[in-house]
Amino acid sequence: MKTRTGIGLILMAASALAVGAGGADIVKEVKAAQAQLIDAINKADYAKAAAAFDDSYKGLTSDKGFRTVDARREGLKKFFATEDRGTLSILETEVRPLGENYAMLRSHLRHDKRKGEQPKEWWYTAIYMRSGGHWKAIHDQ
Repeated sequence: MKTRTGIGLILMAASALAVGAGGADIVKEVKAAQAQLIDAINKADYAKAAAAFDDSYKGLTSDKGFRTVDARREGLKKFFATEDRGTLSILETEVRPLGENYAMLRSHLRHDKRKGEQPKEWWYTAIYMRSGGHWKAIHDQ
């Protein structure tokens, strides 16, 4: 039992070392990918917003459970069709590299409506995967 625990700790440490200095680059790149998504949402640029989600995406919603990439992209279309989309902004973000090609993002977001409604704030979590040199969301909730 102790041997397995020791091996697990060694593997975890080796994984952290493998990411090493590249971890700072991963953090910067994933934050940039999220900023591009938020910008696309604020500009109602469906093509750019939809491209932020990998085809392997599986999301989770509090009211509908799991959703596919097609359902996520359909949700974007419906959101973009509304007149008062308001503005989405990132209040703070933390990124944790999970190896060379995966990262977990946790953000505090704010949605300000234009017609005087109270702003809505929430915490958003996403798993990003580097695919073809681009970071794309494969899961969010």
